[in-house]
Amino acid sequence: MWVGHYPPVSVIGAADDCPLPGSSSGLRSVMPATTGIRATVGFLAREPSDVRRVLRLITTPLPGADMYRLDPLLPRVLWNETLESAGRPWRVGYLSELPFCPVTPGVRRVITETVSALEAAGMELVPFQLDCGPAEVQLFMETVQPDNGAHLLRSVADEEVDVCIGTLITLLKLPHWLRRLLRWATDRHFRYLPTRLRAWTADPEQAVVLRAAQDQYVQRTVTRWRAARLDLLLLPGFACPPLPHDKVAELIMGGLYTMLMNMLNFPAGILTVNKETEEDQAALEHYPTPSVELQWFKDASCGALGQPLGVQVAALPWMEEQLLAGMCDIERAIEKHYRKT
Repeated sequence: MWVGHYPPVSVIGAADDCPLPGSSSGLRSVMPATTGIRATVGFLAREPSDVRRVLRLITTPLPGADMYRLDPLLPRVLWNETLESAGRPWRVGYLSELPFCPVTPGVRRVITETVSALEAAGMELVPFQLDCGPAEVQLFMETVQPDNGAHLLRSVADEEVDVCIGTLITLLKLPHWLRRLLRWATDRHFRYLPTRLRAWTADPEQAVVLRAAQDQYVQRTVTRWRAARLDLLLLPGFACPPLPHDKVAELIMGGLYTMLMNMLNFPAGILTVNKETEEDQAALEHYPTPSVELQWFKDASCGALGQPLGVQVAALPWMEEQLLAGMCDIERAIEKHYRKT
């Protein structure tokens, strides 16, 4: 399950920003039991400057059109122009890939080219890492579905389920004893499926433990971020090029890079950088496939020539102004870089 607009944006080649769930009325009707990770409405446009203009407009009170009057539960956080400039070149952390979720050659290439473009533009680039392994994936899955998907299953009980969420619905329907059996059977050959099967909230006390674990993960990341003195973070938006519609459910873990931003509750957006090239397709031959799912990633990426490839940009909570200003600067640096090449 994806939370936010990032994966669709990486598919269609546009710009997007997904603000903090607490700063907008989130999509709560589908998953009311989800407290640690909430879905929220993002803004989609061709240019990050357009997204910036829209967000600035709706956070500026206007006579008769005050967003905070329409929804009194929203915190009154107005647009802060002072956050739009660091007064110096941006200090950007970059993460080329997570070892637990290797990216395809094309995705790695656009990250590398973006880093080069930002350095040429005078920005300061700093390597950065996020904690991500089976424990973090399990934490996300359990936090986003603390009721083990009971409400979601009721919502789709009489509906025709789209193929892109078919695997998710099937997993949620499995009884706990069968999940444990399948976890044992798939542990050797699958990288992500055993963790998804292990994600099960047994009792209310565990739900409290989950929230505490999420808070600790956020604190560790924020501490590391501050120690690196970052303004922004650059990382992949998705692990591979856009997937065929019938492969989305199988390869949902390719969205791990955006799942982590949702679990951290960091505002983030996607910028389209380039397209999949013939060289990227040829390099797929060397993509590591130690597990069944990574082989699926490789197979699904074959034939993606010409598909858009993007990068994700993130900032600390309540720093949407800085995020969007940084995205605009990054886009200009990328355009200048490709004009030269």
